[in-house]
Amino acid sequence: MLVAGTTVAIGGQLQQGRAAQRAANESAAQDEYTALVEQDNALAQAQQIRRQGESARGQMLAAVASSGVKIGAGSTLDAERQVMQDYETDASMAILTGNRSAAGLRGQAELTRRAGRNARAASNIAAFNTLLSSGSQGMKLAGGSLSGWDARGPNGTNDRSAVSVGNNMDWFLRNGTSGD
Repeated sequence: MLVAGTTVAIGGQLQQGRAAQRAANESAAQDEYTALVEQDNALAQAQQIRRQGESARGQMLAAVASSGVKIGAGSTLDAERQVMQDYETDASMAILTGNRSAAGLRGQAELTRRAGRNARAASNIAAFNTLLSSGSQGMKLAGGSLSGWDARGPNGTNDRSAVSVGNNMDWFLRNGTSGD
């Protein structure tokens, strides 16, 4: 029963760690996808802003031309440049904001992956601890202890001299328990 229970506990702990890592990787992949969408949206928004800028420039030039002012010189040229500069600044800010958002999402994806790896490592450690605890319990049931004393002594004799934990574990692995 001890071996079966230990096997189930260890298997569950390892499975839990693998599941946590898979979930973290899926979440990270979603964050990375969202980062790409953010960047694509920012580029599309920048393109739309630039088109609006061209339209505003055209409207301004048409208004200036209809008033009889010379286009491409003096204050008209300055106004044209200012319109284009303002729209280009807005477009650049849209791209910058999208890139920052994407970078944050990618950073979150990396943290999520790291958390998944840590969860898996923790489950591996827990499984190993369960194995050690079970081995200790099994040695107690078999008459041994972690103190270095074996109830029957080495090689089944009544000699109660100190033996190493490794020898006790070797004995347990060779002989098992009578209750299994």
